[in-house]
Amino acid sequence: MAHCPACREGVALLRRRGVPYRETTIDDAGAARRFEQISHGVRRLPLLVVGTRQLEPGFNAAGWNSALDTAGYPPTSQLPQDWHFAAPQPLPSASSAASAAAPPARAGSVPVLPPPNPHAPPGFQF
Repeated sequence: MAHCPACREGVALLRRRGVPYRETTIDDAGAARRFEQISHGVRRLPLLVVGTRQLEPGFNAAGWNSALDTAGYPPTSQLPQDWHFAAPQPLPSASSAASAAAPPARAGSVPVLPPPNPHAPPGFQF
């Protein structure tokens, strides 16, 4: 993010609004290729995905705010004072992403999902 002013602006907006987010770093050519594959051909940063909606790449405060408003995020942070945002993480390699996406199922185990938030927009989930 040090070399991406638009990324810094995007992170600042998310923090001001108190939106928990996951920041992924693209540190090498291999990560850039993987990013392009999983983002359906996008080559520009930052890229914001709210729920299932992928916004146009690049930072656009009006567009980002509109998407966050539509998703029901408050205009200013409601997070506790001691909230800590997650540290940026490198984009996982293709093999580690595949293994994380499909953990081995245990015989007879049924996943238990948390109940949906009744105040969230339809289809929205953290």
